[in-house]
Amino acid sequence: MPPMPEILTSVTGANPDEEDTSDSERRRQPELSRVQSITKVVPIESEFEIDPVDDADDEAPRLSRMNQNMRQVARQASLDQIDRRMTRMERDLGIAVERLAIFIRFWLQTTPALPEPAAQAARAKAGER
Repeated sequence: MPPMPEILTSVTGANPDEEDTSDSERRRQPELSRVQSITKVVPIESEFEIDPVDDADDEAPRLSRMNQNMRQVARQASLDQIDRRMTRMERDLGIAVERLAIFIRFWLQTTPALPEPAAQAARAKAGER
């Protein structure tokens, strides 16, 4: 890139080594902050490690509580599965009942009525049963 002429350099003040002390970017974009401090966070050695236990006497109740919590979580997961299955079965049963009702309505609308002699014979047969 060719060097800028001296006239333009003095007018624009374009010196790459100079820092913008007038905060001209901040005036144009006030949401920009001048300085943002960064704090160093100490990394966790192992966030999944269980806290070490000082006394052996404290370990038994802690293990008992952990075991009870694990059982509750397992039971809840099992009940959630059963609940989802029951919900799905209820939905499927409702769909099956609706399909059967539509079929029966269609059957009754499209099947012609029996002639009178056949209807009397059908009533007599139904009375025997």
